[in-house]
Formats: sequence, C-alpha cells, structure tokens
Amino acid sequence: MAFDNSNPNAPKGSPVYHGFNNVGGLDYRLRRLEVGAQRLRAGVIQPTSGQFARIPITAIDKQQRIDPTNPTFRKLGSVPPSGNVSGFAFTSTANSITWYWDGTNGSTVIVLKRSDSTTQVIPTTGSGLTITGLANATTYYFLPYWPPNNGSNVGWVPGTIGSPQIAFVLADTTSVNNGNFYLLEQSLQDREQLTSGFMTATTGTSGGGGGGGGGGRCVMKGTTIVTLGGIVFQTEEHEERNWVWLKSDDGRELTCTANHPLYHEGLGRVHASQLQIGDPVIMDNGVRYVADVEQFTQLDSKVCVHMAEGHLFLANGWLSHNTKPSTA
Repeated sequence: MAFDNSNPNAPKGSPVYHGFNNVGGLDYRLRRLEVGAQRLRAGVIQPTSGQFARIPITAIDKQQRIDPTNPTFRKLGSVPPSGNVSGFAFTSTANSITWYWDGTNGSTVIVLKRSDSTTQVIPTTGSGLTITGLANATTYYFLPYWPPNNGSNVGWVPGTIGSPQIAFVLADTTSVNNGNFYLLEQSLQDREQLTSGFMTATTGTSGGGGGGGGGGRCVMKGTTIVTLGGIVFQTEEHEERNWVWLKSDDGRELTCTANHPLYHEGLGRVHASQLQIGDPVIMDNGVRYVADVEQFTQLDSKVCVHMAEGHLFLANGWLSHNTKPSTA
C-alpha cells in the first residue's frame, strides 16, 4: 500500500529518534516508525535520556514484557533480603576496630541473597576499614549496606562515635527515639542492607561480624555438642543478635551465627548462611538435605566451642568446625 506524500503540512527534516531523518517520503518514514515500535516492544531498544539503550533479550518475558525480577536489572528499593552471606570479620586493638569483607582475616566475599532468589556479589573495595577513637574492651555496633547506584564501596550508616564516625554504642541501639531510625537508614531506597540488624565488634578481640569476643562462629546456647572421638572441649559464651536457623530433611534444627562452619557434601566447609534449601550437608547419620533456612535478629547467647586437639564436632547432629580461643 502506498501513502499519499502530497500533504504540504507534513513535517520534514526533524528527527523522530536518534539517527533517523524525516526527509524521506511519508511511506518510508511510517515504515521506519513501525520498525522502531516493533523493536521497542521486543525490548531491543529503550529510550533513556534521549537516546536508545539496548535491553538484554533475557530480560524480556514470553509476553514481550520487561521482567523486573530478572537479575539483569539492578535492584533499587527492593524487598529487604531474606538471607545474606555474612562475610564480615574484624580485628581490633585496644582503641580501634578494622572490618574486612574481602576473604582475608577470617572474612569472606559477601554475596547478597535477595527475596527473588537472585544474588549480588558485593565489591571488596574499601575492605580493611579501620575505625579509631574507641574505648578498650567495649562492644560497638555497625550497620553496613551496599548502594547499588554507587556500585563500589560498602556504605555505613553514620554512627555516634569513632573516626570515621560509623560506630554505635549499646545505648544507641536501645534508644526509644533513635534506635529504629538507625535501622531504617540502612534500608533506604538507594541502599540494600547487608546485615539483619546491627552487627557487633569488641575492641581487644577479633572475630566475625556476628558479635563481640570469641569470634562469630558459634551456635546458640542450648545446642547439643558432641565432639568427634569424644575429645574434651571448652565453651565460651557471649551475646549475639544475628542468627541463621537451619532445618534438615529429617527434621533436625540448628541455630547458629551466620559464619558458623558447616559441611556441604560437594563444596566442603562453608558458612551456615551460604546454605540454601536443597543443599546436601553432612550430619551424624550421613548426607541429609537442607529443608529450610532463615535469618533473624534476636538478642540471645552464643556458645563457641574450643578443643585442644581436633576440630570437628556435631551441633544437634550437624557436622561443624570449632573456633580459635579469644585473644582478649
């Protein structure tokens, strides 16, 4: 079908979109517009800031619509994560705390697990962050987050003490006026929280981001401990807020810190928070499978297991690895 190109009011010379010229005949211009519309509907092009940006075809669903849950898209203001590989670990002196999240000093590279089952590996830029001006033998609280728009350094909610000022004291966390406000700041629209609430560190000690002295690789108080070979063990008890709850396919439960070492049949030793539903784990009756896993925040007591010889023990039947004694 040919189009009448005799209309004297037809616009000429003005671009319809980048790289397109209206000088051609009307039928030619309409065909070009239709091709552009088809490409837009198919997700091949997308208008952004006056230009066209290519959208990966994997981000388009079967109905030719953009799928916002696809991991191709950067998540902004999304639902808070249901789980997190809590890879933070710290070292300290009497008056400073240094945080790591790059796989050194007991830390692991952090992987953010979102509620839509996608993951985001957090960059390690800035690991080795030292906070000075702290008091000796004192527990401090921190709220790290990752800013997707920035896409590089881990961010920290501004605190009330330390240099840089990103540390909180106990009174801040229990403040009726400000406690919940600090937590809210961790999950603003341009931020994705990296912990379930405050993580703690104590000057004069070292360990995981889960809490103060004795490190973070521990189980909740009340867990049944059986060492392999009946080796004598000692325990060290501390307060803890951040927990991982696991349930096996035969119904046995374990509550522990996020970086408590457990054993995956194929991957070997992993942190508890790295386990997902369906993963095969080694228990006292062989290989079982993770039936459920959750992370939650609750002030309770953690127990760290220390053995003079050997390293392995069973925690409610889950094969675990012990921790080093505190050097406080």
